[in-house]
Amino acid sequence: MQAITGIIVAAAVAMSAACGDFEIPNADNPSLNALEDNPTPAILISATQGLLAAMRTGTSTNISTFAHYGREGYYIDVAQTSLNAFDVVLTPGTGGGAGWGNTYQSVRLANTIRAGVDKVGTAMTDAQKEGIRGVAMTVEAFLLHGQLRAQDVFGVVTATESIDPIQLPSVASKAQAFTYIATRLDDARQRLLNAGTTFPFNLGTGFAGFNTPATFIQFNRALRARVAIEMGDYNAALTALGGSFVSATAAMDLGPKNIYSTASGDAVNGFFDPNGFSYVADSMLPVEAQNRPDGSKDLRVTTKMARIVGPGGVFQTRKHTGVESGWRWTLYPTSTSPIPIIKNEELLLIRAEARWRTADQAGALSDINTVRVGSGGLAGLPSIADDAAFDNELLYNRRYSLLLEYGHRWVDLRRFGRLTDLKGPRGAGDLVFDKVPLPQAECDQRSDPKPTGCSQVSGFRTTS
Repeated sequence: MQAITGIIVAAAVAMSAACGDFEIPNADNPSLNALEDNPTPAILISATQGLLAAMRTGTSTNISTFAHYGREGYYIDVAQTSLNAFDVVLTPGTGGGAGWGNTYQSVRLANTIRAGVDKVGTAMTDAQKEGIRGVAMTVEAFLLHGQLRAQDVFGVVTATESIDPIQLPSVASKAQAFTYIATRLDDARQRLLNAGTTFPFNLGTGFAGFNTPATFIQFNRALRARVAIEMGDYNAALTALGGSFVSATAAMDLGPKNIYSTASGDAVNGFFDPNGFSYVADSMLPVEAQNRPDGSKDLRVTTKMARIVGPGGVFQTRKHTGVESGWRWTLYPTSTSPIPIIKNEELLLIRAEARWRTADQAGALSDINTVRVGSGGLAGLPSIADDAAFDNELLYNRRYSLLLEYGHRWVDLRRFGRLTDLKGPRGAGDLVFDKVPLPQAECDQRSDPKPTGCSQVSGFRTTS
């Protein structure tokens, strides 16, 4: 648990200062001690912006790890002697943690920020304090949810506010963790309702349209709906969606985004790869995509990926350790292309699922068709016959609408009990995993008996 007990907050604050997207007061690169013992408004503002930047790291980890597990695409750099990130498909899970350290560094920062708000006194108004608390709690819930997606039934640590380095907190079960995350988002919403009309800090251009307490609540409710749907709590999902930005008429990509730049010290979008030298799309994506009325493929294929073309316009394939693909990603066309945190298109599909499960078949069909037609360019469906047909249609649209955005495919097939749908990419014998173990360093610091998450994950073999 060194990630929780030994974090240096200055790193996160420095990250916020590196983003040209933010307006940062000069806080003299505050240390952990300054944030804990003598917080000022400037220090708290910088730290909060650094916490927002941590969402970018969480998103990238989910994409780079879960996209492999869910057979969306692969890191297949032919210059490497091993497959690096793709090793998760080839070998048993042995304790990588899937971003565990980064998650708990940022969770510790969120806790320290909220504790600092309590110490700043009259230098900030009550509304400003509530705004910082609401944002910090929302980001904490987002990060813990991302971590729970990795560990699944192994669970995650949620009791992080006061860590005893001798007696580490227990690992919460999946159900306990989900309850904590959902409650955290609900509590954050209440804080934001008390935060007045503006924040005391700039959330950056990625949150354009969601940068006031009232509009940030819409983002908070969107995350709450995502959590509820994975909990199987469909009424709660519909309630949360009622306060979100879901819209059948708004742009499909409406929503907060992770922003990248080439500014000194900032980060670029690591999934930008115009020649497909490192990142390739799974070759079955275009094969299994549906056709549009004119016979062309689903627009979510033709706009998000393209054939790898070599000299003379000849199609090429990338191949490494038996993994082969002739398709590159065009989803992120520049090194500064944003990545959605959550978007309207996902919310429409969440609403479709929740409506279907609560006997609103007409509403579910309407939402499915909004996405099919608006995003895929496909013909609308006249009806959906039964639950099995709906599940297939929902999973199809979630697969293509949310490609390479947050590792949704792996999580979706797991929660539907359909991980056996995953094939290849090299044919029979490839491994499929359903969860990620806790990191070895976390296990080493715990006394016997170890948490169940310290066991090896062997996966199961594909049959075709």
